[in-house]
Amino acid sequence: MANAQIRIAFGNGQQQNDGSVQVEIDSRPDGLNQGVSSWVPGDTAYFLVYATPNARVLSVSSSFGEVTMVGPVEVQHEEELVFEHSDSAQLSHPCTAITQIAWSGEGLGNVAVAANGTGIKADRSGTVAVRVWYNAVPVVYRLETNAAECLAQSATAIVSVEWEAVSVDAVVSS
Repeated sequence: MANAQIRIAFGNGQQQNDGSVQVEIDSRPDGLNQGVSSWVPGDTAYFLVYATPNARVLSVSSSFGEVTMVGPVEVQHEEELVFEHSDSAQLSHPCTAITQIAWSGEGLGNVAVAANGTGIKADRSGTVAVRVWYNAVPVVYRLETNAAECLAQSATAIVSVEWEAVSVDAVVSS
């Protein structure tokens, strides 16, 4: 049995103020890959492209196979953040809405999502952990491969996302 992988390549300019783009295999158990994370030549793989509000995706391509945009999908995330003598922390994915928070100890008040989509700011500073449940809306892409294009028993498709930074001045509150 052969194994196919997708390698994700990033370019320059991923600083917080310049926007950022993340690419991930859709590894959700109920996602389009149904939890599968390895493929054979000829299979179809789905991946998620997350872009912060201050980033615009221009194109998505692959070293082999055909990439097709499927469309946006809402994905729920849960993660623990730590505020260390601060009123700010960073989520791992761009957030469209915080659905729930649970402070470990004395909370820091309400939180708001920053305009960049990944920063969150509390009412006051402190040192505390918080569990955050939030929604994100990545765009789903499909990579369809053709076994005839794979000259070897295994191959790696390089997926490239070209994007640009855009200006965003508003703050989205939760």
